[in-house]
Amino acid sequence: MDGVPPIEKVGKLPSHCVWVPNRRNMKHKCFKVQLGLPQRKKKSALELQILSWSPFENTGYAVAWSGEQASVYAWDKKLLEKVIKKNGYTNMEIVPEAFLKAKGKDGARLLNTNDGFEAQLWNNGVLKASRWWETPPNSAAWLLFTRSVGGDISDHAPPPEKLQFLDFPWHITQYADDILMYLLKNSKLVAIFFVILAMPLAYLMAQTIAYNTLTYQLQKKISDKEQDSLGIRLDRRVAIKTLTEVNSLISLQKFPHQIQIFSEAHKITNPYSLTFSEWNYNSGELEFSINSESGVDTRVLIAAFENHSLFSSVRASTRGNRTIIKMNIQNITQSMKIKNEF
Repeated sequence: MDGVPPIEKVGKLPSHCVWVPNRRNMKHKCFKVQLGLPQRKKKSALELQILSWSPFENTGYAVAWSGEQASVYAWDKKLLEKVIKKNGYTNMEIVPEAFLKAKGKDGARLLNTNDGFEAQLWNNGVLKASRWWETPPNSAAWLLFTRSVGGDISDHAPPPEKLQFLDFPWHITQYADDILMYLLKNSKLVAIFFVILAMPLAYLMAQTIAYNTLTYQLQKKISDKEQDSLGIRLDRRVAIKTLTEVNSLISLQKFPHQIQIFSEAHKITNPYSLTFSEWNYNSGELEFSINSESGVDTRVLIAAFENHSLFSSVRASTRGNRTIIKMNIQNITQSMKIKNEF
């Protein structure tokens, strides 16, 4: 993330106000979780994948589910909270702009966003891939995007679309608890809910007094308390079991955290006064672009990376004025991973 964004937009919906972050400060990826997992385990499994992929130390994210696929936007949680507070807001619901715009048809499209232009690839109602530019992409940039995301390859970007905000974010649709939490943030709806709830309660109370059933009501409350206590104990057992399963999932991680990979790459390139202009990492495969005012011998750079135990199969190419470095990341043992992360 390149510092505090100068402008953020607050979009007003009928339910409540939401904060729409600048696209330039977010990362996007489409994940897939194991088929048939219960809702809670499904979300836990996704969170593990997000934290392993995210480049931010403290990650906030929003998810649009479609079956076992999850389209995710992630951002620097601490930095965005500072931006919101600086603009005079607190406890704002954060919704990516893409989730407040109409879904796209199958294929690639280009949107005019708050702070630039976003390319999107859609497939069966799922946002599979996204990339952002400050200005409309040229033919080379669009060709690189369509080629890298697996869509119909084209070097001609479509005209950018300027879409209106929806009345309700479309990603809050699959889980009832998500919708309920979203609606409960509207004070008017909450007030109406309590008024409706209070009416039958008042009627039941009057009936209780009229028929002298106070003793029965007290006994029922005692029974409810005992039942609530039983539920807490059962929930604790489930929580312990879930924690064990989460630890098992963590043990499946094969590669170091992306922060560690970036740190080691920076140590190698730092003596050559190089700067990174682009960084792409996915499941053990790393590609980045470098710039150098004085120039650098790629053979020396390749040898430096090959001598490091973390990198292998290092190769270099050029793309215009940029030098592209590609390599594989070596697997690590579980004991090494725990040491690095904790």
